Amino acid sequence: MKASLRYSFGLLATAAVALAVIYQFAPDTLIEARYAAERLRAGASAHRIKVGDHEWSYLEAGAGAPVVIVHGFAGSKEYWLPLLPHLPRDRRYLVVDLPGWAESTRIDGADYGIPAQAGRLADFIAAMGLDKPVVVGHSMGGHVAGVLGTRHPDKVSSLVLVAPAGVRFHANLFAQRVLAGQTPFNVDDRAGWARLSADLFELPPWLPPRVVDGLVARNQANHAFHDRVIGVLRRGENAFLLEQEFPLLRVPLSVVWCEKDRVLDVSGAEAFRYVPGARITLLPDCGHMPMMEVPAELAAAMAL
Repeated sequence: MKASLRYSFGLLATAAVALAVIYQFAPDTLIEARYAAERLRAGASAHRIKVGDHEWSYLEAGAGAPVVIVHGFAGSKEYWLPLLPHLPRDRRYLVVDLPGWAESTRIDGADYGIPAQAGRLADFIAAMGLDKPVVVGHSMGGHVAGVLGTRHPDKVSSLVLVAPAGVRFHANLFAQRVLAGQTPFNVDDRAGWARLSADLFELPPWLPPRVVDGLVARNQANHAFHDRVIGVLRRGENAFLLEQEFPLLRVPLSVVWCEKDRVLDVSGAEAFRYVPGARITLLPDCGHMPMMEVPAELAAAMAL
């Protein structure tokens, strides 16, 4: 018995040392482990497909009528994982990394503005053989999804836009920084991550410091790309294209917005009151990331 206890304590001590080493020297491993656990909980699997010049990375879960889900600026498919367990089980969910972002292909000099991405999303839907899916988009991804609906209505059965860009709203402090030529999504240290989290969430989630360091390192690797894309999105047709194309929108539309959004102010929801038949839901006590902050409430508001 004593030998068995010594062996068990030895295993625990070894595991504790291994975890401490991973935490200190390989925080990316902990990030990926968290994503793997969330994929398992959501019943999601990772896939890739080549469409045109880009290889898409996407998650798939469930079976039934298709739902395509699109992330926002500086986001990824993994941001939607907390939401998936709250969605109806009788749907097939395809959660994508847009071309240029996260684990999908990025091509130097390629156009990652709104019309180009909407066209690529239409091509993805066709390549996957999807029959007019529901398309869900958040923030920049909501802008892309909305323009998909105006320019490629044959590819969409309905739209669910979560705090979408592409419409005019009250220029809050975050927007003022963007208009001044800054890229508020770029961070360089733990303090910068804390500031960005305070912008994104009403109640920012706590993360272990070394995990934050890993996320900061990933963010830093994309600073130049963030700068280039946000420079495109804040001017010309890419700024308010969705609002300009409202008259072309013929598919059923639902809009969900958090009342305490500090990135895209909730006043943007008012623009959609001019879209006939649009269903608008405002959620209290959440910020720009309801799929992570209030997933159950967002799932109910989406009404898939």
